[in-house]
Amino acid sequence: MSSKAVDPSSGAPPGHNLGDLRLRHHETNEIILIPTPSNDPHDPLNWQATPVGLINRYVYFPTLYD
Repeated sequence: MSSKAVDPSSGAPPGHNLGDLRLRHHETNEIILIPTPSNDPHDPLNWQATPVGLINRYVYFPTLYD
């Protein structure tokens, strides 16, 4: 019998699942990124920090003064 702890519901080592969400690929042990990154320049995850900061400034800051 193995001495490693295993989650009985999924068979994965502890810390690899978050409820029903698998955090690491079961064969390669790579971290699963959600949402999956793409090479699309229009994907907000690929935007430079300046446009993201401007959007935050115009959307978030006015809510502080309501």
